[in-house]
Amino acid sequence: MKCLVAAVLFCAAFSLHAAETDKNVWLTGTVFPGTKKQLMFRADDPIPGNTTGRFVFLDIAPQSKSIVFPICLQAAEDHAKRRLYGQLTPTGRQKDRNSPSVRFTLSSTLGS
Repeated sequence: MKCLVAAVLFCAAFSLHAAETDKNVWLTGTVFPGTKKQLMFRADDPIPGNTTGRFVFLDIAPQSKSIVFPICLQAAEDHAKRRLYGQLTPTGRQKDRNSPSVRFTLSSTLGS
């Protein structure tokens, strides 16, 4: 019985930790070409903590770049609205207040 209780508590703690570390979000907006071969993303709603509000740098996970990058380029050319899943992280550089302070990295798989 003690083993069962310990196993249940371990699973609950692991699930709680996974929920806390998952910072992936769905964002709806438009992909567009930025400067210096950097894709940008204009979200429909402002991003909390971002110096430029709705505009963020768009990155793609290396393992899915060959598939997702052409799709993002096509979306930028078509000015089509997309709903993307990824992680918001600070850029780490605050040199220019007109530059986004948040980076949106597209996930290679949904929900992981």
